[in-house]
Amino acid sequence: MVDVPVEICIKASSLQLPLTPQATDFNIQFLAVTPYHIECAMRRTSAVNPVTYDCLNTFIPTITTQIVSIRLSNKDTPRQIDSFFSSFSLKNFIRLKSLTLINVTSNETMNKILINLLFVKDLSHLSMIDSKFITNEIYEKVCKIIFVERYFKFLTNCQLSHYQLPSTTTSIPLCNIKQLTIRLHYFNDLVFLLDRCPQIQQLTAKICYKAFITEKKEIPAISSVSSLQYMNLYLGHHISFNKFEKLCEKVPNIKHLSCSVTHLSFTDGQRWENLIATCFLSLSDFHLLFQFGDPVPSHVNITNIIEKFQTRFWLDKNWYFICDYCPNTRTTLALYSIPYQSEDIAPLINTYITTSSLTMIYDKVEILFLKFSAMRHLNTQRIYPNVSTLVLLNEDDMGELMTIPFASTPFISDIGKIIVWENIRNLNYLCYNYELLMDVFKYATNITSLQLFFDYFKNTLNDENTLFINIKKLELINSDFEVTAIEKLSKLFLQLEYLAIEIEEDYALYTILPLLVTHVSNMSYLSIRIYSTEHWEQEIECWLTSNILFNNFYVDFDTCCLRLWCK
Repeated sequence: MVDVPVEICIKASSLQLPLTPQATDFNIQFLAVTPYHIECAMRRTSAVNPVTYDCLNTFIPTITTQIVSIRLSNKDTPRQIDSFFSSFSLKNFIRLKSLTLINVTSNETMNKILINLLFVKDLSHLSMIDSKFITNEIYEKVCKIIFVERYFKFLTNCQLSHYQLPSTTTSIPLCNIKQLTIRLHYFNDLVFLLDRCPQIQQLTAKICYKAFITEKKEIPAISSVSSLQYMNLYLGHHISFNKFEKLCEKVPNIKHLSCSVTHLSFTDGQRWENLIATCFLSLSDFHLLFQFGDPVPSHVNITNIIEKFQTRFWLDKNWYFICDYCPNTRTTLALYSIPYQSEDIAPLINTYITTSSLTMIYDKVEILFLKFSAMRHLNTQRIYPNVSTLVLLNEDDMGELMTIPFASTPFISDIGKIIVWENIRNLNYLCYNYELLMDVFKYATNITSLQLFFDYFKNTLNDENTLFINIKKLELINSDFEVTAIEKLSKLFLQLEYLAIEIEEDYALYTILPLLVTHVSNMSYLSIRIYSTEHWEQEIECWLTSNILFNNFYVDFDTCCLRLWCK
């Protein structure tokens, strides 16, 4: 059997077949390795020669029994998942071993998937992540299928946006999962799940804080989980070190431990030292990120915190830490190990370190938040070589936006010392300083995505400015979009393809939407957030479908957001 690559492009909810090996959009790639082994995986390519969707309706059914992997996402191509499963049923992919669905937003589509998922018995990888607006009832069905009824006997890798079991569930059987990524509300649910996964090797779990969550029950008694070697935890501020400590006693063979936490008890270096010395004798890789968003209590001694991470125990292992502290701000205290592991960071003013090295490289950071005021200076000894998204805020120490202009030159010079201007693709400019914005665009010539305050865009930007010629994605936030801004929009952003705006009342759609579609000629995606609705959803949908201006657009509308994208 000769390898026969066939590419099928999914763009803007429709499926297209490229006739050339180059392409710019996301593609499903089918590779025939044997008569019964075809891989289907999303990948980014460059220029597309499309054929009709009908071609795929004919083509895919001929190979469904050969496809072993499917990966679909609504993130870059809205409603892609819905379109795919409106045409094809999972039960026909009888050899499917891997299914990845990203950003499912339709309960109807999820129900359709679940009904047919039961026919795919050989799944070894199942991923349903970043899902939104899905009901708890559906999440219960998903978890029941996986953990209680165990339809997938060969499932070893599982990723879920949400863990929810029916309240009537009293026990779940042992399962064969070896890699688990999951989001939960309750710490005890995590402990219970571990007890049911005796073969688990890698765990990533996020337990978010919710105001309605109260969990005072003792941690249930479980057996030791000796197979677990990699543990990555994100713990909300309702979870203290005490609970975490009891879990650690049951996972003795951890080699990699990463914790992102918000409870103050996790800043005690002596407790960490005792825990690692007694529970994690095999630990070779340790990462800690603590961020505290409230005013630091008066009894907390910042110097004492950092001293407890400077003992011989930490120095012998070459594990070093940084403690950033800034009084009277939203994020007042940050403690983290280096090298820094998170993809985003917002540096604070006062720095305490446990290493003698003055220059630090943050090569994992892709999103950098910088706050400016006339009194603040950047730490130019921290280098962020791979930052692609720059967020600039002009806030005072109380987190309030400042509208007083300040000199741009010293800040631009300092920014150039800590980032690579050519790497910046996305700019979120949350300032009221025209000079700084112009200077950023002069140096960061590869920016294609921009976020601005709408009133700043309306009142400040010059209609004749040519610096925004390369912007393809624009988000105007924090104010009600006005019809009078459309002409300026069309003049400043000649290559605009993606636009996101906000309106206060839904009746404004009837005026704004036709003008945007008419004047912004290259626009392929439009998102309008609506804060107040008076008209029936069906009434607006009827207007959208009957207006010939929108014939070339797919429409997705709910009570708070309207999205249009080109067919």
